[in-house]
Amino acid sequence: MNERVIFDAALQIADPQARRAFVEKACAGKPEVLAAVESLLKSHDSAGSFLDTPASA
Repeated sequence: MNERVIFDAALQIADPQARRAFVEKACAGKPEVLAAVESLLKSHDSAGSFLDTPASA
């Protein structure tokens, strides 16, 4: 699996512990892939949703 496939699958897992376990298992033996997926997830989580921000008038 590549980073994008793992990232997309991880987004479907709501529980943070289960998500982490999935990502670690999917990236086993590939520390560079693990780092990339963790970075993508962190960016995604910190971005929030554009629907949470009120529209400017």
